[in-house]
Amino acid sequence: MKKLSGDTAYYFEQFACACAGDWTGHIKDEERFRAFVHAAHQRRVKLTAPELAALLLTRGFDREGASELADLYRFGRALLRERPALNYTGPKSVANRGR
Repeated sequence: MKKLSGDTAYYFEQFACACAGDWTGHIKDEERFRAFVHAAHQRRVKLTAPELAALLLTRGFDREGASELADLYRFGRALLRERPALNYTGPKSVANRGR
């Protein structure tokens, strides 16, 4: 079983304890989950989506909830990895195209 450390573990615990195994998608739960994903990205944590799902199962999440969160985690990490490559400069760049 993968073990988390440092602030990644802290943010995971904040999320897992607040949800108590019940992922409802409440805004505060989403904020805590995003903080965990961001911490994992910033610290370059080697945690796969299946490993996260296994951790969530040990914290009382059901298979469906753990799977959904693992998918969101995978998506979030991919988005954060690709963000610099997208060279996104903001909404104004889109509005000013073609002028």
